[in-house]
Amino acid sequence: MIKLSTNESQIGGKFDRIEVRGKNVTIKDVTVEGEGITLYSNYNCSGLVVEDSTFISHTNNAVKIIADNVGGVIENVVFRNCKFVGNRMAVEIQNHGKLTPPADGVPDDWYKINGVEFEGCEFVAEGSNGYALSLSGYGKNAKCYNCSFIGTTKGVEVVGFVDVVLQSCQLTGKQAFISSNERPNKVALRLCRLKGGVRLENCTDSGMAWCIAEASPYVEIKHSSRTTLLGCEITSSVNYGVMINESKECTVINCKIANTGSNYSVVRCYKPKSTHNIIRGNTLMMRKPKVGKWYDQKDGASGNVFEGNKQEYIAQKQ
Repeated sequence: MIKLSTNESQIGGKFDRIEVRGKNVTIKDVTVEGEGITLYSNYNCSGLVVEDSTFISHTNNAVKIIADNVGGVIENVVFRNCKFVGNRMAVEIQNHGKLTPPADGVPDDWYKINGVEFEGCEFVAEGSNGYALSLSGYGKNAKCYNCSFIGTTKGVEVVGFVDVVLQSCQLTGKQAFISSNERPNKVALRLCRLKGGVRLENCTDSGMAWCIAEASPYVEIKHSSRTTLLGCEITSSVNYGVMINESKECTVINCKIANTGSNYSVVRCYKPKSTHNIIRGNTLMMRKPKVGKWYDQKDGASGNVFEGNKQEYIAQKQ
C-alpha cells in the first residue's frame, strides 16, 4: 500500500491499495489489485487526477471516495482512460453527511462534492449485487463521457447528486440506470445505449435525449416533474414501454417506443399525481394481433395530453 499526500504523484507501478490523503495528487499508469478497496480517500482530495490506470477489487469497491466528514468541498476530481473492476461497486463517490433535508430544500453547504469527471473509462461490477457506478449523497456536477458501465444489479445509480450528465455512454444492468426517491436528482442522459431497466425517480428538469434503450422491464419516470424523453428509441417486452408514475409536467416527444411482449399499455400515465404530461409526435408499436393499449391514463391520472402519435404493429417473425 502507498499513501499520497498533497501535491504528490505516482507514475507507474503495481500495488494492492492506494490512499489519497491530500489535494492535487496525480496518479498515472498504475495497476492496483487486491482484496479490499484499491483506491480510497476520506480526505479532501480536490484536484485528484487519475489517468491510464486499472483498479481491481476482488471483494469490495475498486474505488471509494468519501466526503462525509471532510472539511470543505472536494472539487475537480478527474479520471481518464481508466478501468475499474469491483465485486461490490466498481466506483462509489459518497457524501452521506446529512440524510434528511429541511422542508425548503437542500442547503448549498451540504454539497461537499462539486465536480467529478470520468472520460473514456470502463466500469465493471462482478458481484451478484454489484453496481458499476454509484453517485451517492449530496454532490454536484458529475460528468461521464464515452464510458461503459456493466453492473449485475445496477449500471449507474444517482442518489442525490444534481447536475449529472452521461453522454455517449453504454449502461448495462438489471437496472441500467436508476435515480433514487430518497434525495432530489437532476440528471441528463444523452446519446447513450442502455440495456436493462431505466428509472428516473425524484427528478426535476431531467431526462433522456437521443438514447437507445433495450429497457426491461421498461422506462419509468416516477415522482418527478419536468422530465423529458426526447428522440429516444425504447424497446420493452414487459407490460409497458414508458410508465409515467405519479409525475407531472413531463414530456415524451419524437420517440419510437415498442412493446414486443405482454403489453398493458405502450405509454401509461399512472395515479392521481400524474397530470399535465405531454406525449406527442411519437411512434408507438405493439404486437399484432393487438395486445393492450397504445396509451392510457389509469388509477386517477388525468389531464395528460396524447396527440400526434403514430401507431404501428410490429412485424411478426415467420
